[in-house]
Amino acid sequence: YITNPVTPMDYTSAFARKNGTSMATPHVAGISALMLQANPNLQPGDIKTLLMNTAEPLNGDYLPLEQGAGRVDPFEAVHPGMKVQVQDETLIPYGEEMVNIEETTGGISFGELYTGADHSINKKVTLQNFEKENKKFNANVHFQLIKGTSDPKANGVKVAIDPVIQVKKNEKKNVNVTLTLPKTAKEGVFTGYIILTNQKDKNEQYRIPFSVRTVEE
Repeated sequence: YITNPVTPMDYTSAFARKNGTSMATPHVAGISALMLQANPNLQPGDIKTLLMNTAEPLNGDYLPLEQGAGRVDPFEAVHPGMKVQVQDETLIPYGEEMVNIEETTGGISFGELYTGADHSINKKVTLQNFEKENKKFNANVHFQLIKGTSDPKANGVKVAIDPVIQVKKNEKKNVNVTLTLPKTAKEGVFTGYIILTNQKDKNEQYRIPFSVRTVEE
């Protein structure tokens, strides 16, 4: 019993702290309902993207593989000024085969790549400005060097995006994010975030988690 069975109306100790997916799921479902109430035209991929775009990083050093995009921010998710959506593909089972389908999401997975070969991979990201003013963003790539991740500089691994991106009012704009991985790169995990910050309003910020794993063939 969380409450006292003898005095069930006494709520002085009727609190419990819980975590995990069983706690995260109802929160995200509730926030998604609020987002649809504000904008019934949102598609599932849009809801996922906006939740990721507007999430806040957890306190401490956590990888995207641990925290995803971060902690959801209900107000920002319901009132986004922008959408930063990755146009990608994913494999799903279809009968006895695996087929590619289009996927829209808020993160970039460069997948699992073999060492010993040069790789260059482009991902298309669509920026949509919901507001009636032109915006200019600084784009920065932040690799995370914690908890056994690999050093991108030592391995020659680069993730590139235009350093300044301008999006006009009510405009959709496509930009490329490019991963360059040389054949000399060692086995490991390279991960981090692309952070877009409005030049005029530093509080308007959007985060795109990314990751790639290198393995021997």
